[in-house]
Amino acid sequence: MRHLSRTLAAAAAAVTVLTASGCALFGVPTEDSFPDDYEQALVDTLDASEIVVQHDAAVDGWERASNIPPRDAQVEITPRASEDGAAALLDELLDVAATHSQPLPSLMFDIPDLGVSFTFAGDFEATDAHDALSVAFTDGWGRVSAFGGDDGMSTSLFGGADTVDDAKALLAADLPASVTADVNYSSIVVGELTSASNITAQESLVLQAAIDVAAALEGMNEQLPTADGSATFEVNSSVHADSGELVHVSVEVRADGLNDAESEDRPAIAEEMGYTDFCHDVEAAAVEGAGETELSFRCVATHVDID
Repeated sequence: MRHLSRTLAAAAAAVTVLTASGCALFGVPTEDSFPDDYEQALVDTLDASEIVVQHDAAVDGWERASNIPPRDAQVEITPRASEDGAAALLDELLDVAATHSQPLPSLMFDIPDLGVSFTFAGDFEATDAHDALSVAFTDGWGRVSAFGGDDGMSTSLFGGADTVDDAKALLAADLPASVTADVNYSSIVVGELTSASNITAQESLVLQAAIDVAAALEGMNEQLPTADGSATFEVNSSVHADSGELVHVSVEVRADGLNDAESEDRPAIAEEMGYTDFCHDVEAAAVEGAGETELSFRCVATHVDID
């Protein structure tokens, strides 16, 4: 195992790096996030691990200025490692955290050859941590972030699928309740869809209806009213205790003579150019794709509503 000294050297030279406690980063005093002996114990654990290829964890490595978010220590794991091996390393790190009565600092584990990535930070029950880890090793998901706090574990899930049917199967997978109980964010990239770069959800798993909507929007770019036009689509979904399931579609159109017009003139110009009707056609396709799920829709030209 070796540290990421070479690969990080160029990046470290290009920015002002964190130094001893109390020094300034971009003029803002830094804070010592964790005791040095705890950080050293974590570094020693990673150094001793047979499955760790390299890492950049270091004493004072999590030190930060108050105006920037905490950093992740990056840990590369050998592709020969199994889920059990990764869980054993995580247990060792959690044991170190418990011994020092500290939360786990942010650690981003990566197995590049397997397309697996998992990030952990905070206080965890070992069983919850294992549940989150198991999702990262589930075909299709691949990337999980888990943050443990007083209210339990919050997770973010990132997945990919080749087809719409694969995406729906991914959503139907039996994931641990501890992971799905408090999803902060989720995203699925569907390889065959160009209507949305990814399909996302806030505070829940992506809805199957959102996948259907993204599929229903396929080919809409071929219906643009002007040859120089373009449209980008975002499909988001959420589940709320009060209003239930919701899919939101956001469309932004661009065309010469439209986006560079004065904002108060854009709705009228959009109607003259045919983009208002285009937005209505997109909305109709989205409504059909959403089925019984409630849909919200917005179509803009440089932040100005044109539908």
